[in-house]
Formats: sequence, structure tokens, C-alpha cells
Amino acid sequence: MAQDLAGETGEAGGDVVGPRGIFSFYMQHGVSPGGDFFVIGNGSIERAGEHAAYHVAIGTEDGPLVRRTIVVLPPGSGEAEQERVGDGYRRGSLVLRPETLADEPAALSPRIEFVNAALQDADSLRDLLLSRGAEGITFIIPLAAAYRSPLPLPELVEAPEDVWVPQLVSLANVLVPIARETGSYVALDAGEFWPERESNQEALLGVDHCGVASAPLGQLTPLQMFALTKRWRELAETGALGEALAEIDATEDLSDDRKLFERMSAFRFAGNPQEALALLEREDGLIRAAPAGIRLAFAELARTVGNEALAIELLRGALGTLTHVEVLQQALRVADNLEDAESAAVLEAALNARFPRSRLLAEREAHRHLANNRRDDAAAALSATGDAHFEEEADYQRWLAEKLGVPLVDPETLLIEAHERWPDRREQNLRALAGAMEASGLRADALDMLLAGPAIDGELDETTLWAALEMVERGILTRDPGCDNDMSAAVTGATIRWLASHPTDGWTRLRLVRLLSPEILGGVTGAAVIAKVALDFGQRPLLLRPSVPVEDRARACDLELLVPFIESALERFSREPAIILGRMRLPKNELPAPAEQLVAGLLRLIEHAGEQMSDRADEQLIENCLLVATAVAPLGDEPDADLLVLRAVAGRFSLAGLTQRARDLAEQALNVAGADPHRRRVAWYSFGDIYARTGNTLEGLIGLACALACDEAADWDQMWYENHLALRLFRDLGLFALTGPILKKAREALRHAGIEASRSYWLDSIELQMRLAELDRTSLDVGILIELIERAAQNVVQVVDANDDAAPPTLMLASLVRIARDAGVDIPASAEASIAAGMERLGEAAKGLIDISAERVPSVEALVGLASRMDVARNAGDIGFDVKHLAVGASRLLDSGLQDAPEDAAYAIEVLADHALRLPGDKGAARQILRDAAAPSEAARAIAVSDLAVVLLGRADNGLTRVVFSGEGACCAVEPAATFSTQALAEWSTKYPYAYQDLKRDTSQDFYVSTERLGLSSLPARSVIVASAELQGFPPNLFQVERQLAGYTHRLCLAPSLEWLAAARETPPPGDHRITAWIPDAEPEEGLPALAILADRVKDSLVKHDVALSTGEAPTKDMSGSGLAIIAAHGGVGEDKKYFRVITDDVDLALAASAFSGKISDINVVVLFVCSGGRLDKHPAANTTVGLVKQLLDRGCRAIVAPPWPLDTSIPPVWLPAFLDRWAEGAPVIDACFEANQAVRAARGQRPVDDIAMTVFGDPLVTVVRRHSDGRENANAGN
Repeated sequence: MAQDLAGETGEAGGDVVGPRGIFSFYMQHGVSPGGDFFVIGNGSIERAGEHAAYHVAIGTEDGPLVRRTIVVLPPGSGEAEQERVGDGYRRGSLVLRPETLADEPAALSPRIEFVNAALQDADSLRDLLLSRGAEGITFIIPLAAAYRSPLPLPELVEAPEDVWVPQLVSLANVLVPIARETGSYVALDAGEFWPERESNQEALLGVDHCGVASAPLGQLTPLQMFALTKRWRELAETGALGEALAEIDATEDLSDDRKLFERMSAFRFAGNPQEALALLEREDGLIRAAPAGIRLAFAELARTVGNEALAIELLRGALGTLTHVEVLQQALRVADNLEDAESAAVLEAALNARFPRSRLLAEREAHRHLANNRRDDAAAALSATGDAHFEEEADYQRWLAEKLGVPLVDPETLLIEAHERWPDRREQNLRALAGAMEASGLRADALDMLLAGPAIDGELDETTLWAALEMVERGILTRDPGCDNDMSAAVTGATIRWLASHPTDGWTRLRLVRLLSPEILGGVTGAAVIAKVALDFGQRPLLLRPSVPVEDRARACDLELLVPFIESALERFSREPAIILGRMRLPKNELPAPAEQLVAGLLRLIEHAGEQMSDRADEQLIENCLLVATAVAPLGDEPDADLLVLRAVAGRFSLAGLTQRARDLAEQALNVAGADPHRRRVAWYSFGDIYARTGNTLEGLIGLACALACDEAADWDQMWYENHLALRLFRDLGLFALTGPILKKAREALRHAGIEASRSYWLDSIELQMRLAELDRTSLDVGILIELIERAAQNVVQVVDANDDAAPPTLMLASLVRIARDAGVDIPASAEASIAAGMERLGEAAKGLIDISAERVPSVEALVGLASRMDVARNAGDIGFDVKHLAVGASRLLDSGLQDAPEDAAYAIEVLADHALRLPGDKGAARQILRDAAAPSEAARAIAVSDLAVVLLGRADNGLTRVVFSGEGACCAVEPAATFSTQALAEWSTKYPYAYQDLKRDTSQDFYVSTERLGLSSLPARSVIVASAELQGFPPNLFQVERQLAGYTHRLCLAPSLEWLAAARETPPPGDHRITAWIPDAEPEEGLPALAILADRVKDSLVKHDVALSTGEAPTKDMSGSGLAIIAAHGGVGEDKKYFRVITDDVDLALAASAFSGKISDINVVVLFVCSGGRLDKHPAANTTVGLVKQLLDRGCRAIVAPPWPLDTSIPPVWLPAFLDRWAEGAPVIDACFEANQAVRAARGQRPVDDIAMTVFGDPLVTVVRRHSDGRENANAGN
């Protein structure tokens, strides 16, 4: 029988049901053998004390009826939980005996006993009742709904009650019969409110010999909340975001934090994650104060919209309060998605302690076994759960274990057999067999099988596609000859087909970017691979889509009509709860002109405002026009015109330095692409065009390839756009040999579109740009140069006369004029006039860019002006593309000779340094150092101390500029060509530093010969060097100073930029006092285990300094956040001996640099005994570097010590003890490394390959963190 206790009011603690309601239930029903459900809300732990107060109070004249009350607390409970029970007991006792206890609270009865459940499952409670149950014994089980049995998941799960009710019923069906048999009583306090679903209510009421005390929630129920959330998502996804937000705000029973969560979710589903992210960051305080369950939901949402730091913080803040297995499992999944090893370890331990048969624990254990090809062990882990679904999976894994032996025999027949035996697992069969083939050395055949199917409409499923991406990457990392460029192109093509029809799948796109990056495929190979794929898709026969002839197309409406229309539309939008680009709509019957005319007018206004853009008002006008255009275009006959307007705006923004806003628009194009193949084609083209304009040719090519893969039909306009984009991309990559057929197609498209005569200058522009890119500036042909200038001048005139975009041709002409000036060539008079005509059409931003290109010596003020207009990149990796124009100007400023202007030189070199990594302690603040001409010098002076100098090195055409900041002031010099030669650096980089390690001979002389003209006239003895990005690949220890390699006499460190170094000096180091190490000791079948031998040789030093050593297949989770981490492994570079690629062990481990750096983060100092681990290479398309060192600094590590060339395994046993001793004494890393190098020299003699190999990168002054007896930690102040 159920008794509704909701009428009782809560007392202290705010419970929905107070002690009086509980006592009235007991007075009516007693505590006879059997049990009762108490489904009356939260506060279950405190309420256990109220139950206990009544249990010990009831009795007769003969004495108490209850001899002992056992309160069963969740596993791991302690004094805090017992005190909460005590509070409830005192509250309940006061209700029972108010007069007696008015002045003195009741002490806990000695008949009350606390017992912790061994596990939070039904078996633990069953065992407890069987062992302790007897007449006169009562059991009180708070949070009873959190206990679990291995039940199958319900078919319908729309709310938490659909999970906990069956579990609670199952628990009662186990415990109540035992209580009846033993004469005891069990109170099952669910810690939940009465369920809403009738079937769940009936389940609770249907348990034999178990009464029910219930209380409804009294506000929005979970099922109601589920229905509302589903509705709001549907509204947001279908363009009715305003309606969804209005409903969220109007829902009275929603807490403020829940309303915020639903608003953020609506923005995300509406395709505007940026607004969701902005809300997240604006409402930081409300989110942190939210209950743990809400914080967990915010953590996952924060991850999906791009704020992983906040996501981790929210997750960690909720860890100690999570109890239900489902919530713990959800939190563990969030931790895994965030790669938050610390949180994952805590959550896994909590699940193991409470729910060792958790489905997720079984899945994770099975995955670990499967990763090591131990299918039988995986099957055993799945079977142990008792879950029927898992048992089927276990049977499948056992079948695979039996069939997929090594070596594998007849894979094709096995695949047929697998499909016959497991017809519903065709994709899984394919992946399993491919994995077995790879293990048998048939990786290329496995990839062929994966790429062949099964496929739907020629497209792999996502999981199989990712399996292929990961497999080909492993092949590249291990130099499998079957994973050549053709195989990479095949996998890339399959990925492009997937992305073409799934434009919002950003994770797969990023995965493809990684495969094509210099880190994996090396240099420009990745760009060549995607270029080939794009060309292949471009060769497919196309159906011609009908299009409106040029002469019949809608003409732009009058400006007089347009202005009031824009104002009216914006006023309407202002009444909406939120404005989302691409999701707003206007009533068609209220349009003052046909939609096509309005869009054409808005586009003309955008182009005009874009040409003149000079301040925020111009930017706002353009954004307003775009918003209105995207709301109008879908109402007309050309609904895809919104994407073309969006692309035009992004192009204007990119030219003005607003590259982040341009990238946001590129992503928005994909978000609104929809399901129509042609619209997706236009969206992907827009994406590629925008990324090409921001300088990111790789993602531009991905966009182009996806566009060509989307649809088998296009009109002539679209063909022109795509071929024009291909020409620009191939020009930027230097693939001029491939442009002939594309140029022919572009000209054909213009002709058929009916605009060849009026727009022929478009092709002239691109042809001239390619000629400019091909120009040999080392041996100029003056005649050709003059011809190009004259043609470019005429091109500008044509563009201006046609009222078209004058910025690109004017910029090209300015570049040609500057080349002529630098070469002393007379400039044709027409060129100056054409530049002036073009400049009249441009705003301040574009003028500033052209001024830098045209002026022989751009001023510092011009550079600062350009930098000040630049957007702040959301992803630090994009900065290398954003500063490319700025870097060109800075290089030319250095060319002018700045010996008497150290501050100007410092600014120019800082522009050329590497800014494309996160700053230490970065919280998303705008970067400012390039927006102030004096800021770099001020930062250098602040860092330079009495015995540490800051040395800036920048290379330009006139040689190497050196700026030194020290306690004695600042000085600047340009090194003579005999001391430092740009040509010598280019020759050096073709072979070194990799070639310094030669096992067949002593290369000591090579160090001196190869660096003979790579020296410095002077260098302070203890220096941190900040160099331009292209110089950072030259190890600082190799500069010749007074005919000696600097590393022998100078303590040196290389930092990526002054901005990074200043941030590192201003923020505390992230790590603690611990020293950790990872040396994988896998033993090969043949040969000596070099790493295991190395681990043994450094063992004494590790023990002496209390180093926690791990020897498994990957760095352990707890290495992150340590004060010092030591890594010893093999390292590898690409086939061309450039670009650090892989970390390996002595067997088959192959970790890409990014994968490895992703496993360790926020460490004060990382020591890499990894061949070429300290190598840096200039990125082929951006002003940044590529290398393991760079990635570790980007992951929050403060200093890295590593060799730029291969290191002999005999060096670490000599180097490490000396380093650790000095580190423990408090020496800064720059000094500890120098003295460890000296120890190598003393022990082995002077050999540069050994004794100046270890090089410091990052912050030179990091020191050991001391741990005091009271637990406090602090780092020594480096000096």
C-alpha cells in the first residue's frame, strides 16, 4: 500500500518530507518482517537518521522491539556521512520527544550501528542481510536506488526513473524475502521522488511484502523535462531558435543554471557554438555554483563548444559528489572525451569501489584487451557483467579469437564466413578481419579491404573510416612500404566522400588534417596528396545544372529601398531572444522587392563597405547586411545565394585582418549546408575559398575536394568558382605544372556563363599572380619584370573601371613594384597611377596591407597598425597563418638595417618569432605584444637579469640581425656575411641536423665545417634566444662564436617568442614536486632491448632522486602535472630526414608526436632522451614551427631538454645523474643542462654529437619545486 507523504513540510535541511511524515508512516505500518520503499526525494543520507530515531524508539512495556538498527552506508563512507546520519537522528528524536530534548540534543543510540556496503550492488546487501538478519534487527539503506544488479537495459529510457525503478524493484525482490525469512526489516530509502511513468509506479507497488511511502516531485518531472528538451532541440534545429529561447525563459520551474544550460544547448543545436561558448564564459560564476549533476552536463557541453579547460575544471569539481552508477559512467565518458587522465582515474576507481560490474568498466577493460589482441580476455571481461547484450559480444569475440590467428589464412573466405555467422555485424567483421590482417603484416591488403566495403552508396561508415585513417597513419609512422602516397590518397578520398555528405563532422575533418600535416606525411606531401584527390574528383563527368543567363539575372534594388528595409529587418530581429546567422527568416509577403533583387543589393552594399572598411562601424554594417541577406535568400528562387554572400563577407574580413571572423563564417557555411547535395557543394566551396584566403592551403584544398565530391551536377558559375579556387590553391603551393588544364576549364566556364568578355580580367589576374609566384628573384630578368608590371597595371585599371574588387590586383601590382625598386629597376609611370587608382577604392585595412607590400621599407607604425587590426585567433595554431603578411613586412623592415634602432629590430623579430602556440597560463585573453611597438623591448628588459641576457635573432635578405638585451642595456647589429650567411643556412638545412649522427664515423669535424658561416660576432655567456621561426630549426648550441661552437662555452636556451617567454615568467609553473619517468622496456624477438638496458643503467640515479618510473606501452596518466618528467624512447623523422614524426620502442610501438604530446601536459620540465626530439622545422605554409618540442610547450610544459639530432643510448646514463643532482640542488634548467653536458664531455671526451646534444627550449629559469613538511609546495625563483 502506498501512502503519499507529500503533505508533510520539510524541517531543517529543506527535505520535501520531514520526520513527522516518516513517523506517521511507521506508526501506521510498523516495522514487521519484510520491508518498505521510501520514495520521497533527496536527503536520503540525513533521513537515515530519522528512520533510525523511530526504529530505536518503538517498543512495549517489555522493552524495545528493535534490538539493533544497522544503517548501511555507501562504499567508502566515513565520519562525514555518519555525522549527517547523526544530524537526522537528532532531528527525528526532537520530533518524537520535543519536551525531553528541547535543551539538549539526543546522543546517537548505542543500538545504532554503521556498516559500509562492500560494493554498491545487490549482492553486497544480500550477503549483509543473510549474515546479520534476525528478529529485532532492522536495516536502513539510504540511496537505495543507486544500488545495481546486472539487469538488461530497459527498452525505453527517457528519464532516470526508467533506469533506477527496475533496479530498486530488483533490489527489493532480493532483500525483502531474506528479511521475512530472518524476521528482520529493511527500509529502502530510494533518494528519489515518486516516478511519473505509470508502469514504473506499478512496478514499485507490485513488490510482495513491501510497503511504499511516496512523494511527488512537485515541479517539472524528468519526463516532462525530457519532452521539453526534445522540443527545444527540434525548434533550434529547424530555425525557430527564438521560439525555443522564449519558451526556456518562460518556464518557471527551471532553475537559473538549468535555463542557462538549455539556452546554450539551443544555440549549439541551432548551429552557433560560438554563442554557446560566449554564454559559457559570461556566466562562469553561475556555472561553478551549480549542483554537481548540472556541472557535469555543463562540462560535456563546454567540451563540445571548445572550452576544454573549463570542461575539465567543472568535471573535477563534481567528482566527489557523484554516486549513481549511470552518473559516474557518464562522468567517465566525459573524462575520456576530454583526455583528462586524472579525472578518469578517480572515476574508474570510484566505479571499481562501488560498481565493479559496471558496464562501462567492462567495456574499458575489454577495449584494453582488444587493443592488445587479447580477445578471449575481452570476452571474459564482458561475460563477467552478466549482461545478455555483453554476452553476445563476448561470444563474438571468442569466435574471432578462434578464427583470426596469426598468421592469417585466407582472409577473403574468413570474411564470407563471418558475414554468414554474424550477418548484423558486417562492418564490425570487416574491421576485425582488417585488424588481424594488419597484425599478420598485411596492412596494405587490410586497407584495400576496408576501403572496398561494405559501403552504403559508395561511402564507408564512420567507424570503418576512422579505422582506415588510423591504420594508414600507423603504416606511415612505421614506414610500411604499402602505405605510400597512393594509399594515403585512397584513404583521403574515402574521407572526403564522407565529409562531403557530413559537413558538420568537424572531428573527422581534423583527423584528416592531422594525416595530411607535415608531422605525419611530411613537408608539402600532404598538400600534394589532397591536391591529387581534388583533381581526381574534378575529373568526374558533370551534369550541367540550368542557370539564369547573365542578362536575365536580378538587378540590385535601389539603395533608397534597401536602407529602410535593412533597418526594419534589424528592428524585427532585435525583438528575438537570439539572433543566429543563417537561421533567421523574414515574412516573404513583407519583402519590398523580390528576394533576388534584395540579395543583389545587399551584396553590392557589402562590396562597397568592404572596399572602404576602416573601423568597427563598417564591420557592423557588413555584418548587418549579411544577416539580412541570409534571412532573405531562402525566400527566393536562388536560396543558395546566402552562401555566396557569406563567402564574400569572409573574403573582405580576411583582407582586413579579421581572419578569425572569416574562419567562423567558413564553419557557419557548413553548419547551414543542409541535406541538398548542391547546397553542400556550394557550402564546401565557400569553406575552401575562405580558408584559402586566410592562407591555410591545406584546409582550403580539403574544402575544394569536398565540394567536387558532393554533387554530380553544377552550373557554369559554380564551375568557374571552383576552378578559380583550384588555380589560387595550386599557385600558393607552387604546383604550376598542374594549372594549365584548370585554366582552360576556368576560361570555358567564363565563356559559357556569358561573362568572358566583361570579366576576362579575372583570369588575367590569376595568371599574373602565378607568374609573380614563379618569378626567380635571385636572377631577375628585367624585361620580364617590366612586362609583368605593365600588365598588372592594366589589370588594375580594368578592375577599377568595372567597379570590381580592387584589392587583390592592387596588392599584386604593389608587390611587383617593390621587387623592381629593390632591384633598382625603373618603375613604369603607369604603375604608380594604377596603384593610386586602386588605393582610392580601398579602406584603411586594405591600404595598410598594400602600403606594407609597396613600401621599400615599411615603418614600424605600419606594422603595428596592421597587427592592431588583426583578430585574436581562437585556436593558437591559426596564428601562424594570420601573421603571414605581417611577417613579410617585418622581414623587409629588418632588411633596411636597424643597427641604431634596437627597439624597432626587436619588434620586427618578435613578429617573425613563433606565436602559434598557447601561452603559459592562457585563459583566452587577447594577445597584445604585437599591438605596441615598444612592448617586445619592454618584455625583453623585464626578463633580462644580471647574468641572463635576452638575444633576438632575425634573418632577412641582408643577413642576420642580432639584438641583445642585458643588464647593460640594448644593442643591435647585423652580422657580416662572412659570419652568418643565409645561403649557408639553406645549405645546412638540406642535410643537418639529422646527419650529425653517423654510426660509421666520428662527425665532430662536420659540426665545425657545416657551421663555418653560421656564427655570431658575440653572444652573452648565459642567454635565452628568441629567433624568427625559420631560424628556430638551427640549434643554438651550434652557433660559432670566436670559432668555437657556442654550446661549449655558453649556457643557452631557445624560446618560441618573447610573448610566450614573458607569460612563462609571469605565471607559476604548472607542475608539482614529483619526478616521473617513462622508458618502454618491450623486448624484441631479435637483437638487444636497448631501452630496457638503458633503464637498468639509469636505475640508481632514478632511485636516488625518488623518480616514479613506468615502463609500459605509453606514458602513465600521472606524469602530467609533475615537476620533472624523463622520457627515453626512440624517435624518428620523415623519409626526407625532416619533421619529427614518431616515438617508438624496441618492438612495435609507434606514437605520432601529437599523440604522444597529448598524453602528457602541464609539466615544469620534460627531458627527452629521444632521437631528434629537439628538432624544429619551419612549417611549409605558415610562420610557425613543427616539432615535438613545440607540441609539448603548447600542452603547457614550461621547458624541454632534448637533442636536435639522433642521440646515442650511451649518453643518458652519463648525462642524467649530473642533471638530476644539480636540479635537486635548485639549479635552473639552463644551468643544470649545461653542467650535465660538461659531465658527458669529461667522461667521454669532446664530441659535439654527444656533449652539446641536449638543448634547452622554453623557459630557461624553471627550477625544482620543493615540498615542505606541511605539504606546501613552492618553486625556487630562477635567476
